[in-house]
Amino acid sequence: MAKTKILAHEQIGNKIRRMAYQIFEKHFEEQVIVLAGIADRGYTLALRIAGELKKAGMPEVRLIELKLDKQNLMTQNYQVQDNLDDKVVIVVDDVLNSGKTLLYGVKPFLSHPVKHLATLVLIDRSHRQFPVHADYVGMPMATTLAQNIQVVFNDDEDAAWLED
Repeated sequence: MAKTKILAHEQIGNKIRRMAYQIFEKHFEEQVIVLAGIADRGYTLALRIAGELKKAGMPEVRLIELKLDKQNLMTQNYQVQDNLDDKVVIVVDDVLNSGKTLLYGVKPFLSHPVKHLATLVLIDRSHRQFPVHADYVGMPMATTLAQNIQVVFNDDEDAAWLED
């Protein structure tokens, strides 16, 4: 199986910074932004976005880790415990492929009176099977269905790989 690096550490950092500034520019008047990262890599990405939002001047960034059973999403029953009334909530994942995981990631927030609900992904593959789109995208990438994208977050060497 051939692997090609599509994003290096510095490129991922630049994309995270850009998406954080997009969020800040759209929601600069908010006192609180809630980032809900889908475990594991979505939550890691949410942590990095939160750090950049704080550097940009966002007063408070709250983090929620969504632990979904990605093999059995139909029976997923995640309950959000935080008070989200009138808050901006952004659901975060590393790669958007069919849209199924992101759709189930958004589901727990639909029963809360949030002010704004959005989605953020580092890489958007555009293979939708569900009516989901990403509001904030680090990199759109056309791939075949047979290809796979793997994102690796390490403190000193982040990378995204395309596997054929």
